[in-house]
Amino acid sequence: MRLIATLVLLAVPAAAAQEGMIPPHLAAELGIPQEKVRKVRDLAFEANEALIPLEAELKKAQLSLERQLQSDSPEEAQVEKWVEAVSRAETAVRKNRIGLMLKVRKVLGSEIWHRLEAMRQEERRGMPDRPPPPRPPEPPRPPSP
Repeated sequence: MRLIATLVLLAVPAAAAQEGMIPPHLAAELGIPQEKVRKVRDLAFEANEALIPLEAELKKAQLSLERQLQSDSPEEAQVEKWVEAVSRAETAVRKNRIGLMLKVRKVLGSEIWHRLEAMRQEERRGMPDRPPPPRPPEPPRPPSP
């Protein structure tokens, strides 16, 4: 239980940074007033809450498209219908994310926004690449005669 709580706490800053919030160390380094940090956090929570049903719709549309494509004889009209549904859902998700970015830029102002983005890019460059996922074990070989 303690390990799970620790993992959750460790994951929060990374998730927050990815979901529109300003990591505390960057906010402090840039001297962003707490009022603006709170406003950005509130905007991020609102956008992220609105994102939940949008992502659910996207996953449903993707699943329906995949189901149609995996059928023995996919109907072209149904495939096109689901491709359009996936496109609409992807656009809704993208609008949510870009809308959040524009609101955050407005709150922070151009100068702080550009400095924050530069610092985030610098942090990303310093992060080591993720190691490749482990390879599945090879099947057993038949015994040699």
